[in-house]
Amino acid sequence: MQQGFMFFGSLIGIQHFKWAANQTRAAGEMLSVYVCEKTDDGSLNAEPQTISVPSEQVAPVPGNARITIAFNSPIASGGILVTVDGATLAEIPFDFTTKGLFGARRGGTGAVKRVVLVPSGRHSITAALRDGEGALRGSQTFDRELPANSDWTLRFDLPSKDATATVFLVRVSG
Repeated sequence: MQQGFMFFGSLIGIQHFKWAANQTRAAGEMLSVYVCEKTDDGSLNAEPQTISVPSEQVAPVPGNARITIAFNSPIASGGILVTVDGATLAEIPFDFTTKGLFGARRGGTGAVKRVVLVPSGRHSITAALRDGEGALRGSQTFDRELPANSDWTLRFDLPSKDATATVFLVRVSG
């Protein structure tokens, strides 16, 4: 893409390009190109032209992002469902109950941890937590750009058995 801009710019007589990632970009804007004409004395024109490139026109970098799903459960059983763009990525059932005296089941607590891979790119990620009876205990949808080779944590926080879960998607690295 950069070569295309530079070729086009050279055809119309532009001699200097400055590329910059736009940190405060609007939705759909990927980067800004500042096009400056050189004057005869070699200095740059003080007023550069800005060209914004929509993200749809920028090819995604192929690869995967890694998401670690984590939940320290105060509830004995249930399940976690994670979807990406409406398709199921992971269904994680859990059951921390133990057999007690005379085979009776006793509640328990435990930790859920699973690592999943997601193709890089912009995705809508939905995470939901249900208890052992199927009741929804918390859900959240995230719209994120997942760069190739990035690491993320999808964490469920449920402070008590009767509380509503809070869900976080946090970039760890990459």
